[in-house]
Amino acid sequence: MLNPTIDHVHEVEHFKVGGTFKIKATQVFPVGKAISVALGLRTLDEHPSVIALIGKDDIDTYRKFLQSNSIPATLVPVDGATRHNTTIVDPLEGTVTHLREAGFTAGKKHVQAIEKTIKSLPRVNPCWVLFSGSLPPGLPDDTYARLVNYCDNLGFKTLIDVSGMPLKKIMEQHKLCVLKINNIELDYLLGRHPDDTEKKEDTRPLSAEDLSSIARDARKLLDDRMECVSITLGAEGGLYVMKAGAYHGKIQDPSGIKVVNTVGAGDAYFAGMIHAMLHGEQPAAVLTEAIASATAKILVHGAGIFSKADHDAFTARVRVTKLP
Repeated sequence: MLNPTIDHVHEVEHFKVGGTFKIKATQVFPVGKAISVALGLRTLDEHPSVIALIGKDDIDTYRKFLQSNSIPATLVPVDGATRHNTTIVDPLEGTVTHLREAGFTAGKKHVQAIEKTIKSLPRVNPCWVLFSGSLPPGLPDDTYARLVNYCDNLGFKTLIDVSGMPLKKIMEQHKLCVLKINNIELDYLLGRHPDDTEKKEDTRPLSAEDLSSIARDARKLLDDRMECVSITLGAEGGLYVMKAGAYHGKIQDPSGIKVVNTVGAGDAYFAGMIHAMLHGEQPAAVLTEAIASATAKILVHGAGIFSKADHDAFTARVRVTKLP
């Protein structure tokens, strides 16, 4: 992970721009997308490790947090502070507002330290390397593409959840194995949008033809090396697309689900997906694990954090269908 974040989650009732408000509650999570995935994997009884650049003043904070969650880590210190992102959750109005910093400035020596650590990883089977999140200032857009190629040359399988130009650079190399994106990023990769900037979520239900169309588009990204593409669809669940077929999964009955915080739902989704793939599960089971994990996460604060009990309860409520 190259651009971690210390997330500050504030609950503020009736929040609106331009006002002065009292914070009802605050929680702080030293995370980042890859750590969020690792937290989800630990909940599912996997044993991930983390390699991350961290602002040198925050090394102890991250080390203690990861140790408390039984996640071994190699933390590479970087001059400067780790970025602090702020999320304002209004539980009464049902709104979530995000404020994101750019991050510290990293350089070539930091990437080389990441490569050195990857090279020292044990050659167990399977050994997968996940790259997730944004790039900090100072690193070129092809940094992730270079790291993916580096892992490929070492014989590691790579899993990707990045966006923007770094994602496009990776796809130009066609060296990754598993890709998780959302529908906006899919349109971006196919040249239908000039960027993949987050837009207001389209809450309309997706028809069977909509889903089949998205799956056909996702299949265009597959090649001889890429095993699958998974498209997250928010409240509409997710797609799991391979050359051999495409599947759609969704919570069958969403009644009674109280959304607390959606930040990190995609990371929980990826954790569930990876967990199922590690155990050789079929596509229906992969989607079930992914959607159950993501749904469990939205019940609580903290990116990638969810309870195993909630996950288990939601698995019975996921419906998976094979698309024509």
